[in-house]
Amino acid sequence: MKRQSMAAALVLACLASSGCANEPSSGTETASPEPSPTPSPESTIASPEPSPKPMPLWDQFPEVDRTSGEVAIGEFNAFLQSAQPPWAISPLRASLEFLAVEEPLALTTSVVMKASPPEGADEALVTVTHDGLADDSVGAIRYVLELERQADGSWRLLSATWAQRCQSRRGHQDFSTELCV
Repeated sequence: MKRQSMAAALVLACLASSGCANEPSSGTETASPEPSPTPSPESTIASPEPSPKPMPLWDQFPEVDRTSGEVAIGEFNAFLQSAQPPWAISPLRASLEFLAVEEPLALTTSVVMKASPPEGADEALVTVTHDGLADDSVGAIRYVLELERQADGSWRLLSATWAQRCQSRRGHQDFSTELCV
């Protein structure tokens, strides 16, 4: 990178002087000096922009107690506190990051957020449902996340639960922590 900066400085210095392209050749003819050309916008070399600070990402999937349905939130809240990612100001985005919702896990993934009032609420409830799983027993899983706004405007999880619904004729058809067959 320093080499490019030094080369750019030399080019700019050359353009600012009497004109590098107008130097006489080793031949006998000498041309009268012409005014140095004004650099076009295409030839202007801009200094490189500082690279943006990398956005902190949550790269873990939360632990789920399949017996109680409780989802561990402590590490995620500690991550939010220390990393202070810009997406933590949205309860919806924080929920999606917590659950690592990026690629489709199922045929349908629905995300519903309830906050009252929608703007300026201090608590939010986010429900993420993955339905149509490619599993012979479990048809859908659902996470319900409760979040609370902090004094700095960011959000933290108060609780998170997990439940599953079985495939048809493979067990319960309501969301529960009960096993499917």
